[in-house]
Amino acid sequence: MFIILPTALSYRTRRPPIVTYSLMGVNAMVYLVSLVLFFRQGFEADSWVYAHFWLIPAHAVWYTYLTSMFVHAGFFHLFGNMIYAFLFCACVEDLIGRGRFLGLYLLGGLVAEFVQIAMTPDHFASELPTGGASGAISACLGAYLILLANTEIEFCYFGLLIFRFFSGLFSLPAWLFLCLWFLKDIFLAAVSFHTGKGQGGVAFGAHVGGFAAGLGLAALDKAFKRKSPESIGRPMRVLRPVHASPTQRSVHAGAKKGNYYQLNAVSREVQEPDIEMARILLIARRPDTQVVAALVYRGIEESAASDLVELLKAGKV
Repeated sequence: MFIILPTALSYRTRRPPIVTYSLMGVNAMVYLVSLVLFFRQGFEADSWVYAHFWLIPAHAVWYTYLTSMFVHAGFFHLFGNMIYAFLFCACVEDLIGRGRFLGLYLLGGLVAEFVQIAMTPDHFASELPTGGASGAISACLGAYLILLANTEIEFCYFGLLIFRFFSGLFSLPAWLFLCLWFLKDIFLAAVSFHTGKGQGGVAFGAHVGGFAAGLGLAALDKAFKRKSPESIGRPMRVLRPVHASPTQRSVHAGAKKGNYYQLNAVSREVQEPDIEMARILLIARRPDTQVVAALVYRGIEESAASDLVELLKAGKV
């Protein structure tokens, strides 16, 4: 037995991810209710849940395209999805805003379902039920790759080998892990499609569709914010950066993983008051790149963002 799980990200949200927590709560509640029904009424209740809340393409009702995003086949199915939701969805919500995040989550989940249907042998005539939050969460992983590619992801591994337990920690760049994860799912989805098997299992097609949807939606959102007339030509107010601790001051010297530099950097006249004051946590390994990327994403022109970086390095702001 050998298990690897992501446990931490080198990005801290500026505010409570209310939408992410709410979605996690709905997923957990649906699972608990279905579990109670199963214990009280047995497999008859389980069959009823599958028929009315899971997505069965051959008998799909419009609302099952939504409800199927909140059902899970078991505790570990739910637990694994919620770990990824807690880590990645919260960061995406923090960066793009709660309304946009909810739209990305639901739209990404819908795209994931249609891609999965397209990759099943019988397509819309399939009798195979599909459910789970992984398609929508995969969309958040795709968006995370666009927004925070240079962050670090910490993993915990543990296992049992010849009656000996072992465990440890390691970290990977987000871009590397997410690219490998996406390529792995593309390969497995292609294998599943070409073998033509429809006996169930992991919906790799949904993962691929959701991830691609998240990539596209985050890229469009980012491009729109850069080109929006409301984001160009407005005065910028720069505040003095705040150092959270003496160890964090070594960021420009290439501090080790885990040391963060908190910047209270930009306040602009924007329509959304929740991003009026942007708090950006920079990765110590590549502070300049992260500053520019974060500021450009907030709507600052790239030349102005680069100038601000130079002022920060010179200690003039």
